[in-house]
Amino acid sequence: MACKNAKNAIPYQKTSCIIAGAERSTAQVELKNEPKIVGFHTLGCKVNQSETEAMTALFLQRGYQLGEFEQYCDVYVVNTCTVTHAGDRKSRQMIRRAKHINPKAIVVVTGCYAQTSPENVAAIEDVDIILGTNKRHLIVDLVEQFDGRRQQLVDAKDSLTDFEEITMERVIQKARAYLKVQDGCEQFCTYCIIPYARGPLRSRSMANTLQEAKKLEQAGFQEIILTGIHLGAYG
Repeated sequence: MACKNAKNAIPYQKTSCIIAGAERSTAQVELKNEPKIVGFHTLGCKVNQSETEAMTALFLQRGYQLGEFEQYCDVYVVNTCTVTHAGDRKSRQMIRRAKHINPKAIVVVTGCYAQTSPENVAAIEDVDIILGTNKRHLIVDLVEQFDGRRQQLVDAKDSLTDFEEITMERVIQKARAYLKVQDGCEQFCTYCIIPYARGPLRSRSMANTLQEAKKLEQAGFQEIILTGIHLGAYG
């Protein structure tokens, strides 16, 4: 099980950089043909890491380049955790750090903290887009919508009822792939916020799971790790 309690939470995991020299001059940034750079910072569990890789693939499919979060990017995505107060605090720190690096960047806050406390996230001056733990397949559309209007967008509704089957792609050269097959929890333990952050139990269909596993194998991954909030409740 991932994210079952604070002990399982990982402080943070940054993505690898597949481009060199992410810092660019103002003149370079303004070139119309220059691909935009997106950087990710992931806090929390293996499920969050899996979802970050899926969102990374969506950006790359739309022509973005993957950059290092600590360097110049046009878009920063903070995939947050809220299992502990420390997770909330680190999420806020990374949100503010993004705009410090590039004040003109678009900052997207997604994940569990964005889902459970969207009003707190919206109050942070540097946040442009708030996307909870659902509809992550729309993240690139929301970024481009914001880029045209420059008005804060919030989509963190409570209707977490369907499993979001985002196709995985091999965007980072490594041997191991995380395949999310289950989401949500209905235990409602006194100490745990996960049911509120992730919604009710729901699972990836067996047909889609096998299809995705085959794609990952063909892409060259040597190991596939199944992830979920409550894997024992799959199906």
